[in-house]
Amino acid sequence: MKRILVSFVVPYHNESPELLVGCIESILASCEHIVENEIIVIDDGSDVSLEDKIKALGQGIHYIRQENSGQGEARNRGLDECRGEYVQFVDADDELIALNYKHILSILLEEKPDMIVFDYSSDKQDTSARTKTRRTSGARNMMRHNIKSPVWGFIFRRDIVDGIRFSSGTLTEDEEFTPLLMLRADNMIVTKEKAYFYRKRKESLTTPSDFNKKEKRLNDFAKTIAKLHDVAERLEGDEKKALVRRVEQLAMDYTFNTLALYDSDDVFNTKMEDLRVAGLYPLRLRIHTMKYLTFVLASRSKRGRNIIRQIISLTKK
Repeated sequence: MKRILVSFVVPYHNESPELLVGCIESILASCEHIVENEIIVIDDGSDVSLEDKIKALGQGIHYIRQENSGQGEARNRGLDECRGEYVQFVDADDELIALNYKHILSILLEEKPDMIVFDYSSDKQDTSARTKTRRTSGARNMMRHNIKSPVWGFIFRRDIVDGIRFSSGTLTEDEEFTPLLMLRADNMIVTKEKAYFYRKRKESLTTPSDFNKKEKRLNDFAKTIAKLHDVAERLEGDEKKALVRRVEQLAMDYTFNTLALYDSDDVFNTKMEDLRVAGLYPLRLRIHTMKYLTFVLASRSKRGRNIIRQIISLTKK
């Protein structure tokens, strides 16, 4: 059996066939003449199977259909099925920027880290070189920097997953999975290389426009924060410090989104009760960043919260 270096996992559910084809072709172009790979498309109960069309694009493409179970379960199925030493998630309506992603693979072949974190662009013609890298660990990186949660923003060694899985039925599975996985990465490389083309959508799982979906995402967000807080309480040393910092950042994000969704301070206070019980609200005074500290101070008074709402309202216009 040939050695597979990278497994690309692509969850798919009723996206445009043309977008899925573009996604697969970008992966094939990124790996051409560089590494042995496999592409695993998890069709999460789409109305029409594209198996023949997708498998005709090249060698090493696996197309697996399952009953609709949600993006988290589709990704879990991909983790169960993949055989590569490394794993890269790619959303079906996005693409890899081939020229830049080849640089990521070159770093991987030379350095063999646990994880490489890279940047993204909304312009798939963005091929300007950004070769500067930073070597660290997942815990140190989370202690000192704000991290981005989307799981397509990094490639990781499969053996560090070791039982971590995506939660089912939630809109915030990345927020839980990413920091837990990063804590397992003892050898991490961070680069500004824009290797991923993120297609901006008017409506998506992560940026819903419907109020009910926004409210569900907010409720899911609160549950994710509670889970991570519970995990942090059981950790020690740098891992604890790293995850506590992440939880405090997420608590700030949750507070901001709650203020954006609800004009009433009574509703706001009700929504903050779970964080209050966990000791996460009022937001903790820390100097993670000046943005964090400024927001914390403003959120502690009704007048400050109204100013935040006004700023949010102005930015929407």
